[in-house]
Amino acid sequence: MGREEQIIENRIRKIKELKEQGINPYQNRFDVKNYSEELHEKYRKLGKDKITNDKVKIAGRIMIKRDLGKISFATLQDAKGNLQLISQEGETSEKVRDLFKKYVDSGDFVGVEGKILRTSRGELSILIYKCILYGNSIHVKSLYNRRINCKFFTFFIIICTCRKSQSRKK
Repeated sequence: MGREEQIIENRIRKIKELKEQGINPYQNRFDVKNYSEELHEKYRKLGKDKITNDKVKIAGRIMIKRDLGKISFATLQDAKGNLQLISQEGETSEKVRDLFKKYVDSGDFVGVEGKILRTSRGELSILIYKCILYGNSIHVKSLYNRRINCKFFTFFIIICTCRKSQSRKK
């Protein structure tokens, strides 16, 4: 069995585990309140190692994920750009950290809620306290094939944008 087949098998196993736990890995609702571009603009003057109490809700595709034990980082791409996500022991609940560490992979679509902060390296980030999976990516190539990636991402963004405009009308 090749590396790609192992990854696909592992991702299918994760989807089954989520379903056994009563978690729908393909949820169909998340009210997006923010986009990365507006957050970068709004918090451009936020100093290093500073955290706000402002709560944000953003959705997109996980492009890169790094797990460093007590802290995990991910790069989320939405319709307007990229933003770093942080899941940290002591700050993020154990349930959310477990979901984020075990079940979220590169290529997955997620919605997150959290607080804005700027890291010591100057990276604008969201310290997550809620994470919802929208779509688990099974095939690895969809991340690397730009045509497929654009089609999936465009479809996802259209859904989020429509929901955002509908929630404003209420």
